[in-house]
Amino acid sequence: MTSTPENQPEPIYNPPGLTALSYRIARHDDSLKRMKSGLHTQTIPPNQKDGSRPLGKLTASHNDDPAIAFLDGWAAVMEVLTFYQERIANEGFVNTATERLSLLELSRTVGYELAPGVAASTYLAFTIEESEDVPEIVQVPEGVTVESVPIADEDPQVFETVETLEMRGAWNLLQPHVPSEIVPQDISEDTVSLKLSGTETQLEEGEALLIVEEEIELSESLYTPIATVETDDELDYTTVSWEKGLGWEPRSEIQVFALPEQVTLFGSEAPEWNELSPEEQRLYSDDTGGVFNYIDQREWTSISTDLLKNADVRALVREGNTGSLFVGTNNGIFRSRDEGRNWVEINKGLTNLDIYSVAVNEKGYIFAGATEGNVFRSIDLGESWVEIGSGGISVVEHKITIGGDPDPLHEWEPITISLPSSIIRCLAVSGNTIYVGTEYGIFRSQDSGRIWEDINNRDSNSIGLSGTIVYSIARIKKDTTYYIFIGTDQGVFRAEENDTGQITWTKINNTDTLNDEKNVYSLVAAKINNQDYLLFAGTNTGVFLCDNPFDDPAAEVPANLTWQEINNENLTNETTVYSLSIATKGSSNDYIYAGTDRGVFYSHIDTSNPDVVVVNWEPINNGLINQEIRSILANFDAAQAERLFAGSWFDSLHTMDWPGFAIANQQHIDLNDIYDNIFPNSWVVLKHEESSQAYKVKSVGTVLRNEFGENGKITRIQLETTQADLSAFGGDKYRETVVLAQSEALELYEEIIYRTKLPVEGDEIELDKVVPGLEEERKIIISGKQMRAQIPPMGGVVRQSLLSDKT
Repeated sequence: MTSTPENQPEPIYNPPGLTALSYRIARHDDSLKRMKSGLHTQTIPPNQKDGSRPLGKLTASHNDDPAIAFLDGWAAVMEVLTFYQERIANEGFVNTATERLSLLELSRTVGYELAPGVAASTYLAFTIEESEDVPEIVQVPEGVTVESVPIADEDPQVFETVETLEMRGAWNLLQPHVPSEIVPQDISEDTVSLKLSGTETQLEEGEALLIVEEEIELSESLYTPIATVETDDELDYTTVSWEKGLGWEPRSEIQVFALPEQVTLFGSEAPEWNELSPEEQRLYSDDTGGVFNYIDQREWTSISTDLLKNADVRALVREGNTGSLFVGTNNGIFRSRDEGRNWVEINKGLTNLDIYSVAVNEKGYIFAGATEGNVFRSIDLGESWVEIGSGGISVVEHKITIGGDPDPLHEWEPITISLPSSIIRCLAVSGNTIYVGTEYGIFRSQDSGRIWEDINNRDSNSIGLSGTIVYSIARIKKDTTYYIFIGTDQGVFRAEENDTGQITWTKINNTDTLNDEKNVYSLVAAKINNQDYLLFAGTNTGVFLCDNPFDDPAAEVPANLTWQEINNENLTNETTVYSLSIATKGSSNDYIYAGTDRGVFYSHIDTSNPDVVVVNWEPINNGLINQEIRSILANFDAAQAERLFAGSWFDSLHTMDWPGFAIANQQHIDLNDIYDNIFPNSWVVLKHEESSQAYKVKSVGTVLRNEFGENGKITRIQLETTQADLSAFGGDKYRETVVLAQSEALELYEEIIYRTKLPVEGDEIELDKVVPGLEEERKIIISGKQMRAQIPPMGGVVRQSLLSDKT
């Protein structure tokens, strides 16, 4: 084809200031048109002799001609090529470029790096939270929006990060290394003031201050009230002073504590003892009454519970078939089926709870004697009771000597069908026969208590006992005859039961030993090693023994019935013996036990010499508060362990204040409430007007206490020291003692002297520690006149790590 002006593209011209360049040579239609028109101007080839053109016969007017379709395809290609030619041309100029990369490349051709089109730029310092959940390195992505804090009515300025940032918690605050010297305070035994760090100590004059030196064999401490408090805001310290010196020369670092919590000891707010009623004193006092047990040479322990605690125990027996224990008291009768570990009241049916005596027969029936002549019986081990004696009722029998006699002899003889209104001091039961000792002598019932008879003066030749107080009864069978022995306020009497049931009393005292002036409170008989019976008598002047109680002291032949005093330097004739009990260990070792006004005594009964019985009393009072023992019961169990039970009366004179109203345990103290702010390794101070002492807390727990009329959970503090002496805070000082606790450590002020005030020298700064991840070219911000600094690519980080050889 031949190029002519008609088929050439229009020249390209773009005047200055355009926002877009036109740089396309042609569009599709123009390109197709030009190619069609050029078909007829095709140049004649040199070897064409006739002058005809090869494309002269081409029909250009038909669009469906294949040649035209080919030209149309090339026109489309030109459309695409010229489009991108125009775009490339536009991206070559700043004013017409639309791509960000084009602008960046154009600016770089003149050495300029484009920045965002913003109103302002700044450097940001991010603070990373330092915790276990936050990784050591945190990435802050590009494009994070940050707003400034506006002033007054201004709008916040919005910034965006322009690159991904690596952040570390270790970079939060970099401190320069400032060479300095710490000067500690000069503290000696005469020191009366200290400087404490900070001015917000909350200390005031008169408050407690504790100074401790702990790192020595025996810790030293000073508890003192603060005399003055002064603060220095510029140097940030507080000066506290006190009146007396420290008191010792410190050899190590001392510690200072504030003690803001003041509490009292458990029970210190209890009412005064003498303000309590007698019933309350009995309830809360020491266990001076009730039942005590003693097992195999250990010590006496109170086993009383509820109403049995501090009750007046007057009788103590064991039922042989079941082994149950029965106790008669001023509060009724109690029973234990498990050797005294648990007690139950068994008072159903009792019309009088003031019990003085209890007895058991071979059937297991229980009999109880009370005041006002009341006798009760239970056939079901105390589950229910019926009354079988009622005081003060009697009838008389009228006798006429000879019938038809004009002057007959009238005789009136009382027949007692009930008991006198008296204390039933003792009981003895065998089958249906019951003997009771009263303050008006002795009475008997041979029909299980339906009818009672006075057996004090049944024979004109016998001795009358109507005015005699009978304290004890012993019934012994010799051969086929039963003998009744009674201990009275006039010595010992004996009677024989004949076939008709008549009783003849014989006084079997001795003038020199057991005479008529003896009060015999207890009688116990024992057949030792199959020999004759031995009769032991407990009196107001010790213990006496009769080894032939069946001989007749009134016989014409000189009598062999004698009483031997068997007291010694322990159980003397000044000892009142209220109760005796004999127990056999094994098959032949017999022991006797005595309950007295001086505690409990025991002895082995030595009968190896047939001519003399040897008794050597030894006391066993370990653990007894009240040694006034009114009843004693002894036995050896199947393992041959010694088991003793003792009953005593409550004695208010033994308790002048609340029992245990002191710090009984030298290793812990009990507070008056629960305190959750006292912790192990803290300090407490116990103080009253005359004394104060500091102790370190080993542990803190919650316990339940029921004493001093108070019941509830309280805080118990276990003290760490093994040399604690808390006795100074007991007794009459217990109520006055207060506990200062919740110790708060106060840091001692240390003066720092700096060697230089210019931590930044030139273009270098030395940090106070090794900072991980700090590299060259890393930007840092320094507060001060120089707002920005960059670590140069020389020298690096000059602080050397202890863990690496790199610098």
